[in-house]
Amino acid sequence: GDLDTGIYFPAANALGFALAGSAVGCWTTTGLGIGTASPTTALHVEGQVRGGNADNAWGYKSYGSSGALRGGLWNLSSGLEFVGASFNNRVSLNDSANSVKIRTAGLDRFLIDASGNVGIGTTSPGNTLHVNGGVRLSSLPTSAAGLSTGDIWNDSGTLKIA
Repeated sequence: GDLDTGIYFPAANALGFALAGSAVGCWTTTGLGIGTASPTTALHVEGQVRGGNADNAWGYKSYGSSGALRGGLWNLSSGLEFVGASFNNRVSLNDSANSVKIRTAGLDRFLIDASGNVGIGTTSPGNTLHVNGGVRLSSLPTSAAGLSTGDIWNDSGTLKIA
């Protein structure tokens, strides 16, 4: 067909879209392809996507070559969420709570709250750094020489604060 600008018929039961001599999309019995001539879903976009509506409720799902969901980006009323394929892994940027949260294996693991407090293993940090669980420190200095007040050092297996 004519690939200058307009609609053409690239194959049976398909409409192609061209702009300035380049194919830019295709509508087939499978779906509408933008940036692809072979859509695999009802709407298949190759390249960057921008969207939204009056409520700012939109989502983007990323699919692998096998058609399996790889993850997505959701604009929720409270902020943004980047999610993994199972939705058990996610990073949430919550505007209403002014917080950032990371979840793995379906459990909240890390949070920065509105006060700037960081929680590891807790979603309610009670201090600048709140760790719920074990902590491992390695490669600590073995003398207080050159350390600043508040630095931690290892004195023959005993932790000390300079």
